[in-house]
Amino acid sequence: MERFPIRYVSRATGLTADCIRAWEKRYGVITPFRRSGQRLYSLDQVQRLKLLKKAVDIGCRIGQISRMSDKALSDLINERHDSSSTNTSPGSENADNPLDSSVAIDKMVGQLSSYDLDEVTLRLRHFSAMMEPLDFIETILLPLLEKVGASWEQNKVSIAQEHFVSNFLRNLIGGYFNILQVTRGKKIVFATPPGQAHEFGLLASALYSIVEGFEPVYLGSDVPFDELLLVSNELAPKAIVLAVTIDMDLDEFKEQIKMLKLGLKPGVRIMIGGPRNLELQMSLKALHIPHLSSMKDFRQAMAQIGAAN
Repeated sequence: MERFPIRYVSRATGLTADCIRAWEKRYGVITPFRRSGQRLYSLDQVQRLKLLKKAVDIGCRIGQISRMSDKALSDLINERHDSSSTNTSPGSENADNPLDSSVAIDKMVGQLSSYDLDEVTLRLRHFSAMMEPLDFIETILLPLLEKVGASWEQNKVSIAQEHFVSNFLRNLIGGYFNILQVTRGKKIVFATPPGQAHEFGLLASALYSIVEGFEPVYLGSDVPFDELLLVSNELAPKAIVLAVTIDMDLDEFKEQIKMLKLGLKPGVRIMIGGPRNLELQMSLKALHIPHLSSMKDFRQAMAQIGAAN
């Protein structure tokens, strides 16, 4: 039986790879064959994904149709198509498709660059209304943060634009915590230490922790170490995630982290996220504290915490 890699499936179906993986994980729409860690798909699975995309395109929610048979999906699509042909809503042909996330994200980054903030807000609200919450986080919010973060590093996004996106997404964290009914008690504290104000990676990590069933306690930027210690000892989180940049006094930071670790209750982990920095990595390694330089690193760390508890 011929099998196809996820890159081919993405092109063939019009679904992003992130969307395909999210549907597999959350809704069990298909179970791909795995070989050496690579996802491989049969032709029947590709056809099923095409049907699911068509159903979502006409307004169905993936959570409601994920268990339907291929025949039932085809009947539903035909029925909706027949009814919509005589009752088409004005302007619907111009609406953003929530599954074409890469195109939409590129548009939003461009709109940010031209300070078209109202349009970015409208697009994000549109996607949040059209998509299941977890799919919205994984296929829109997290990739948008990564794209904007990369643009900021290349000086294509200003500090004001960065703050706009950060503020918008920070507000969403609280809303999605309520919508998703995150497991109480499995807390992770997120903050940047004193003098650190950039929150892109931190926000992405907090959003991803929601996807993994943790309760993020988001303290934001520039948090004093004594306050961080006080909050952490009061809440007894599973971990503390601190986002840093390379623009800091490493010697002072190492001493502060050492004091923080000594003051924490047993069992509370510390994780440091940020750009690769060999000197920082070596210092943290001596303290048995992981340095996470990518979202992949963070996801692996979340899996370890989840497996240990």
